[in-house]
Order: sequence, then C-alpha cells, then structure tokens
Amino acid sequence: MRTVGLCRFSCVGRGGFQNGRDNQTDVAAYLFDDARIEERFLLFEAITLPSVAAQTDPDFTFLIVTGKWLPPQHLKRLQDLTAHVPQCVIKQFPPRPHRKIMAKAINNWRGPLTHHACNSGWTTMMQWH
Repeated sequence: MRTVGLCRFSCVGRGGFQNGRDNQTDVAAYLFDDARIEERFLLFEAITLPSVAAQTDPDFTFLIVTGKWLPPQHLKRLQDLTAHVPQCVIKQFPPRPHRKIMAKAINNWRGPLTHHACNSGWTTMMQWH
C-alpha cells in the first residue's frame, strides 16, 4: 500500500491557517521573514527530516508542498537538505486557495483513478496506480 506524508513548507495560499494577513503579498512577507524561515528550517532539519529519513517503507513518499513564491535561496536549501532522502518529493504551486493546492498535490501524487467492476454490478472498486 502506498503511503504519503504531507508537509506544507512556507506555501503562500488563501486559507488553511490563521496569520492575520489580508493579502498574499503580506502572507509572503510573513512566511519569508528571515527569522521565521530560519526557525522553520531548523525545525525541519532537526525533527522532520531525520524521522522521514528513518522511514523504511519503500512505498512511503514525503510530499513537501511549497509555493512558487518561495525565494530561490530557500528552495535551493530545501532541495539540498532533501537530496539524500529518496522519500522526499518537493512540489511547488502558485498561490491559490489552500484546499486546492493540497488537493492538486495529493491528486498528482496518487495518479489517475481507474475503475474496476467487482463481482456485483452494484459495486465499483476504485484503485490508484
């Protein structure tokens, strides 16, 4: 069975968490503040990444969702940190509502949905490949 872990990493979007900012530019300024992003990286390096790296299930994917607005130096740092952890997959999305970003990330990860008829004409089994 395939398993996914989902981490939203400084992703600019609408909704999903409360931060008191009214527009995406203000959200980005908050998310990418030097002190905040450094703390985020320290927590990611010290807590999140070691536990993901210790995962032994070959069907486990750790999906790191971030935004297209993530400054290039931070994206490079994230890529460098995760380069040695094969479970990590970084995906970037443009700003949009939080739920749409997460749905797109998960749907892209799981692939197309196929339908297989079961023995009963009343039941359909869904399987992701």
